[in-house]
Amino acid sequence: MLARSTPGVDEPGDSDRHQRSDSPPTDFMKPCPNFEDTSLKEFLELDDRPTFVLEKQISLGWTLVYTNSALRKDQPLSTAVKSDLSSDDKHSPLGEEVENEVRDESWHGCLWKKLMVRERWLVFQRTGYSTTTGGHALIRPTSTTILERPPVPTDARSLSQETVVGDDGDEDINRDKTSLGDTPVIDWTRPSVAAPTPYVQFFKSFDWASTPLGPIDSWPPQLRTVCNTVLADDEPGLILWGPALSMLYNQACVDLIGQKHPAALGTHPKHVFGELWYSISALISNAKRTGKLSKQQNMYLPLNRRGWLEETYWTFTILPLLGPDGTAVGIYDRFVESTVKRVVERRMSMLVKVGDLGSYDDLKAFWKNLLDTLSLNTLDTPFAAVYSVANADEVEQSSEASTSASTMALKTCHLEAHVGIIPEQNILPSSFSLSEHASELSTYLVEAWRSDKPVYLHTHDGSLPCYLQLQNPDRCFGDVCQSAVILPIRFTLEHMLVGFVIKGINSRRPLDEDYKTYLNLLHRRIVDAGASTFLPAEEHRTKALQREESLRLASTLLLRTHEAELKQNRFMRLAERAPIGMGLYDSDSKPIFFNDAYFDMTGQNRGEFSAFTWLDHIHDDDIDYVVNEWKKLADERIPVTLQHRVKKPWRAIDKADGSEIVGETWILSSAFPEPTGDGPDALPALIMGWTIDISHQKWAEKIQRQRLEDALENKRQSENFIDITSHEMRNPLSAILQSADGISTLIATHTATQLTSDMRGLLQLIQDNAQTIILCAQHQKRIVDDILTLSKLDSNLLLVTPDKVDPIALANHVLKMYEAELATHHISYSLHIEDGYNTLQPGIVLVDPSRLLQVLINLLTNAIKFTQLRSERRITLSINASLSKPTEGLGGAAFVPVNSSRRNPPAAPALHARGEPVYVTFSVRDSGRGLSENERKLLFLRFSQTSPRTHVQYGGSGLGLFISRELTEIQGGQIGVASEPEKGSTFSFYVKTWRSVESNTTGARATLDGAVAIPFTSRSIAGSSTRSSRGTKHLKGANGINVLVVEDNIINQKVMANQLRGLGCIVHVANHGGEALDILAMSTYAPNSQSISATETAPKSRIELDVVMMDVEMPVMDGLTCVRKIRELQREELLSRHVPIICITANAREAQIAKAKAEGCDLVMTKPFRIPELVPQMQLLVQKYSTPRHQASHNT
Repeated sequence: MLARSTPGVDEPGDSDRHQRSDSPPTDFMKPCPNFEDTSLKEFLELDDRPTFVLEKQISLGWTLVYTNSALRKDQPLSTAVKSDLSSDDKHSPLGEEVENEVRDESWHGCLWKKLMVRERWLVFQRTGYSTTTGGHALIRPTSTTILERPPVPTDARSLSQETVVGDDGDEDINRDKTSLGDTPVIDWTRPSVAAPTPYVQFFKSFDWASTPLGPIDSWPPQLRTVCNTVLADDEPGLILWGPALSMLYNQACVDLIGQKHPAALGTHPKHVFGELWYSISALISNAKRTGKLSKQQNMYLPLNRRGWLEETYWTFTILPLLGPDGTAVGIYDRFVESTVKRVVERRMSMLVKVGDLGSYDDLKAFWKNLLDTLSLNTLDTPFAAVYSVANADEVEQSSEASTSASTMALKTCHLEAHVGIIPEQNILPSSFSLSEHASELSTYLVEAWRSDKPVYLHTHDGSLPCYLQLQNPDRCFGDVCQSAVILPIRFTLEHMLVGFVIKGINSRRPLDEDYKTYLNLLHRRIVDAGASTFLPAEEHRTKALQREESLRLASTLLLRTHEAELKQNRFMRLAERAPIGMGLYDSDSKPIFFNDAYFDMTGQNRGEFSAFTWLDHIHDDDIDYVVNEWKKLADERIPVTLQHRVKKPWRAIDKADGSEIVGETWILSSAFPEPTGDGPDALPALIMGWTIDISHQKWAEKIQRQRLEDALENKRQSENFIDITSHEMRNPLSAILQSADGISTLIATHTATQLTSDMRGLLQLIQDNAQTIILCAQHQKRIVDDILTLSKLDSNLLLVTPDKVDPIALANHVLKMYEAELATHHISYSLHIEDGYNTLQPGIVLVDPSRLLQVLINLLTNAIKFTQLRSERRITLSINASLSKPTEGLGGAAFVPVNSSRRNPPAAPALHARGEPVYVTFSVRDSGRGLSENERKLLFLRFSQTSPRTHVQYGGSGLGLFISRELTEIQGGQIGVASEPEKGSTFSFYVKTWRSVESNTTGARATLDGAVAIPFTSRSIAGSSTRSSRGTKHLKGANGINVLVVEDNIINQKVMANQLRGLGCIVHVANHGGEALDILAMSTYAPNSQSISATETAPKSRIELDVVMMDVEMPVMDGLTCVRKIRELQREELLSRHVPIICITANAREAQIAKAKAEGCDLVMTKPFRIPELVPQMQLLVQKYSTPRHQASHNT
């Protein structure tokens, strides 16, 4: 499928081949004609465009009088032309339209230029191909019918005239162009990937947008993939893509395309391949139709890849390329050159035939049969002639005198026979003297006689006479002979010179060493064949065997030598083109070969490189390491892979800011020994190695390592800052909350009836202020919690830990937390269980209770905030459940789309067996001011509130709903809102939970921090705003609980102790962990201090303790150390039973809470907290771990 290039002008002095010159005229009767003597016929005969001439005769009309060599070679076209010219079809060039006017026409699929000469002869010359293939379709093209090929880069050379075709109506060409991480990216069709070779860079920069393929970034994936494959192949290959069969090819194919590159890129193959397209198009159609591989063996393709037309043979494989719909969208054509094989087979066949000539009665018969045999090879024998030397047997009896000038003058050469010379060109001299200057040819014959070796004659150096520059259309491609060889024939017997064989040389094969070796072998075969006529039969048989053996050995050696050279050349090309360093050492560690990439990496000079300097480029700190590894390789014969530095600095450009990066050059080297044999004692003959520059990788690792260290340090500093800020804010908030609670409790429980109305008003004002302080402290606590949660979300450190939870108990717990605040603002509230929940009965489910509680608290506090100033104050908390994902919330609340860029949070280990998934929906409906459509759009965004007035009127940070959305989505759910102005709002969200296979729907239910809730009997609770007391109720069950408060902050210690004492608890205090251990040693937990029965009391010398409230951050001994020591004393039985410990800390991060529990704390309460929240947890722990006596005591 390769274009036939026009022969180029030869470059004088090219020793690798015989030279070509401009073809001589067909009329050879005159050795050196003048230009004025040349004719139109001579010009047309040498033109490679098919041409015919019609003559207008009066009686016969238009008559075909001439066809040139190019048309005669194209047999199908020639036959079609002659057939149509003999018909009466008016649409043929003989029809009536021919005489109208002279212009371009399309006929038989070709464009023909018509030219009238002297008003008598009409010359038709093919100029290209038309898009109409019908034999009789006459097309009258416009001036643009001749090919206007697609635009190509300005430096691209235009297609030759032979490839010109019409664009009008060519649907193939004008079809729509748009029909279509750590491993390194090697797809160079992407704009960001660098081209691996200069040709690929040229390929990427080619103006593909002007071709039917369109720009590279619009190519389909199949085309990109096959392009990467083909362009990486060292063997020639091309792609025909799309309906237009647009051509793409690799660098190895450039030589085959010839002078039509790069204009051939993106064009139809028929524009490039000329007459070859007709034979190949059938194979392509068959491959696209059947999907089967088509293979063409040893196809002849003339190539102009060295500046002259060369005979080549190729085996190509046509493979259809399939598109997404299973149809063929293109063709992959891979070429493998078989020129050497075909030429060697042809030459070997000729040597065998010459060797089989046999014995003849006389030399005349031998000469005739020799020329008949040589004429069989029409490609390698343009012509051949034999000159015999008269009286040679008489003169040659003497020795050295036979080559003297007087002796040669006695010789006469007679033309015995010739082949391949047409009569019009036969001007060979029939005889001439062999004296040195007797004729133009005799000088070279004498040289051959004296050397007894072939002598070569060429046109480029003037040694080939004009009468030997012969041309025969049936031989050697119809080319003019440019070179010839003279073979002196000396028979082995008495070294007789009997004649000369003058043989033309194939002008389309390089006269290289292979060709000369063949001619030398042919020379020997002719001599041996002629000598066999005169030798005895036995000697003939012996010599025949010797000849056969020598021929076999010579041919084998020739092929092996060529194969070895071919493999060596391929390896050298591969090594030089390889982007990695390659090297060979001998067994003594002496360098043999290194490619350029190796020297570029190491910074060494090839000229100064030797066995004594190859280690000089190694970095001083790595020399010992490299030497030790090399000894393993050389002595122990094991492959090694090592990374080391070289002295050459590494430089690169930072793509971010364009600055230069300078660092150390790192090399990854891999080497292995190649042994001389298979046995264990075989010595290494060669050491092969590869080197890869990994400097950029090392630099990236260093940067990554530095960034990781910086990130870890930033994370550590951020966590420290958050911890310190959280601790310093939570400690005073805890004291504020508890102090305010204390004030409210004292006023509520000690109000006397004898107080005047003014005093009661004053006490009421004090209680209102205390409630305000509590609300402000709780608001501050939520802000601190939100900031901590936000920092975890930003760092993707928020851990979701599912646990067993009863959703209804959790909802009750939330309402219980805000019962006092709801009463303060006279807000009625209720918990409503939807029908879906009652029907499904999910029971205990697995969900993260703390994350779920945080969302509910945010929604409930927002509802309270926006309802407290309304005339109607009502809040309803609803629960629903379903097995499928809900599409909307209560009241038609539209869920916010899930953030697609969210990173999955770290997964916590599964603590419980999971059943089927259940989607639990919570809704908070309020009677607040409602939201407009524009306000709803601003919800759930970071630091966003519905309007600037919201912060002024209601306060808040704008984080609550954003965090609620994030917490909902990381639990597999969504959140949304339904609201209208002045009609209230309904916030709904759902989370994905799983049934707990270990649960019991009638048993106790789990709540926060692992505490067990008291079993409930009702699924609906309601509150009213008509309560008479707005203070904190006196909590039953707190009387008589013995509490040890371990707190270093005197204010917090005092406030908490007074609060607990006010609730009836017996409180002991300790300032740090050491004092706590001392008190425990004197308590009833010490050995032998347990009571014998439930009615007995402990000795007065022992301190009664039921629960320990342990702060974490304390001097002398911190809380966690104290807890750890208490648990150790329990394991060593130095304490009689389990000591219930509630950890009280301002360190609220999950990791810190988890660490406290891991050290042995039963519960963790984060500051700030209220005493009403603490007492139920104390009661549960006391109930869980108390002895029967202690339980009886507390019950009374």
